[in-house]
Amino acid sequence: MKAAGSGALFLVLLGAVLAGFGAVGCGAYGNNGVAPGPTPVAGSEFVFIPDAVNNILNVLVISPDGTFNNGPVPIIGTGTAPVWAAVDPTNHYVYVTNFTSNTVTAYSLNTTSGSVSSLGSIAAGTNPGAVAVDPSSKFAYVANDGSNNVSAYTIGASGALTAVAGSPFPAGTTPQQGVAATSGFVYVNNQGSSNVSAYSINAGTGALTALGSSPFATGAGPESLAMDPAGKFLFTANMNSNNVSAFTVNGDGSLTPVPGSPFAAGNSPQYLVTDRTGAHLYVVNVNDNTVEAYNIAANGALSVLNLYATGFGPEGLAVDAANRFLLVANCGDGTLSGFSINGDGTLTSLGPNLILGGCPQAVATSH
Repeated sequence: MKAAGSGALFLVLLGAVLAGFGAVGCGAYGNNGVAPGPTPVAGSEFVFIPDAVNNILNVLVISPDGTFNNGPVPIIGTGTAPVWAAVDPTNHYVYVTNFTSNTVTAYSLNTTSGSVSSLGSIAAGTNPGAVAVDPSSKFAYVANDGSNNVSAYTIGASGALTAVAGSPFPAGTTPQQGVAATSGFVYVNNQGSSNVSAYSINAGTGALTALGSSPFATGAGPESLAMDPAGKFLFTANMNSNNVSAFTVNGDGSLTPVPGSPFAAGNSPQYLVTDRTGAHLYVVNVNDNTVEAYNIAANGALSVLNLYATGFGPEGLAVDAANRFLLVANCGDGTLSGFSINGDGTLTSLGPNLILGGCPQAVATSH
């Protein structure tokens, strides 16, 4: 990929180049024999992409000049069917949920050397999906799709997870690919019951208590949720009603619908993320193979900016820490779409999709 108007090579994944960089097809690049990238320079960012077919975590590095490379450890094993990844706010640890093996795997990240090492796995509920770490890096929370609950963990000094007493905590029906953790609250979208469960966090133990006003109704079939960096607004992608619900987050953790919510989206919106400024929202429309860009108004209302083509079967997406790039994992064709983010929130394609192989399910970036 190259950014429009730039001569810098943005993706130099050597294995992908050898396989025919930019070609589409799940089998073209299966992450076998991937060449390690160079040692990261100071200020580099890290990108983690779980592959639910090959049971691996892909690791990329973004240099300060915008160049993408393989990580020094370009791939590392996971549990069975990894579907989500989250980086803790200190950038020391990465957590991956394994949907079929019902576990969460922890990894240490050395941002100087670029090394990634497994710290082992811990049991979750049935079919764990999204995972989030609270801003203090003390606690991690996982939505369990198959057991209708939320697993809570303390994060030890080494990054390893320990189950919180009383975990897991009840949620709605089929909590899916969305968990948000603030300094005092946790939010989980429930795809089957079309609502969001909200909890307060016990600051000492990490235990969850459902808010008295919870749950909060959304559109039909919310697949995931996202919160702006300031914690002012929460959004859900409603796959069955083809729209996005927007809420104001109140001081007591409760949610109030934004005027005009829900807002129209494409066909089967399932994943979404805000940019690092909180001014723009990006929503993946799975059945349209597109990502839609929105402005976020001061009151949280959404207005469409434009629509952009992705690969086939887009799913998870993320914005890098420097707010330069939007990355979209395309499970249907085993690729990664990249876009540069313009000042007004519009997107410019970085060029042909990067071939990863398998089913890239989600994207997580360092902070």
